[in-house]
Amino acid sequence: MEEGRRRNLGAWKKADESAFHVYPAAAYLFFPLRHQLKLAGFLLAAVLAYAALIEPNWIRVTEIEISQEPFASFFKRHKTIFISDIHVSRLGFREQKLLRLIEQIGPDIILIGGDCTPWDGDYERTFEFLAGLKAKEGIWGVLGDSDYQNARKSCRFCHAFNPGEKPLPVRFLQNQAVRPAGGGVAVAGLDMFPVDSDARRSIRQELIAGPTVLLSPRQPRLEDLPDQPLLVLSGDTHGGQAGMPDWLWKAVFARTKGDVRYGVKRQAQKTLVVSSGIGVNTLPFRFLARPEIVLFKSPTQPNQLSHKSTRSPGLFL
Repeated sequence: MEEGRRRNLGAWKKADESAFHVYPAAAYLFFPLRHQLKLAGFLLAAVLAYAALIEPNWIRVTEIEISQEPFASFFKRHKTIFISDIHVSRLGFREQKLLRLIEQIGPDIILIGGDCTPWDGDYERTFEFLAGLKAKEGIWGVLGDSDYQNARKSCRFCHAFNPGEKPLPVRFLQNQAVRPAGGGVAVAGLDMFPVDSDARRSIRQELIAGPTVLLSPRQPRLEDLPDQPLLVLSGDTHGGQAGMPDWLWKAVFARTKGDVRYGVKRQAQKTLVVSSGIGVNTLPFRFLARPEIVLFKSPTQPNQLSHKSTRSPGLFL
């Protein structure tokens, strides 16, 4: 009996060794716990490294096709991109890459959705980045809550402080609207102030008097906006900064950030586009929520990106 037990143990040991040679992954899963712990530790380290070092710097260009008029004609005439939540703390690899991608796209119009400055960050690096933006027809944006954290420094977004200081190439719209090239589509910016709901409702009614591209630092409810041809561009969510199901986003963040974590929502003549943004906030990582530049196109336009650009599958309306 003892001899039989030794033979059985030898056979199990031999099978164990063979499994490592033939099915290494299965060996880690079904054999000694120490191997499972090693594998789990390796995978966790790989995920953390990816989320901290790779994805935050892996900027994609997402093409969104707009078929609704007059926006389709507008984007056909004016190559337009949208960026948000830049949170510039330094002119590092991500910021330089963003500037290079924008230069490569060669936009006519750049739209900015707010939160250019990181919390407790250096405004000077933000101004330095914004000064490097270039667009043929104009750059318009709005200010987010992080941009208003220092009341005095935030004034520099709109006007120069010192004699001889060059103004920024961006015009920040504080409850204002412009018409690029005198076209039939207005670009309007909904500021964070005033906070009074009645005052904001009155401002929205005045801003949106016709077909409008509305920049909003916080995601508005489409139900609260006038029933006009309207394209609302917003950020603030960072795409969740980590992938998550919509039901979880709505349960945890909908009250403070809005119902849409990322993507497109339509209601009658109104369309909401929520970008995943560029930078990070609080925790310096992204996982399954890549930073992005949104590039708008009309249905008749071919792919607008050169072969060197990063292209996502895009979102289509």
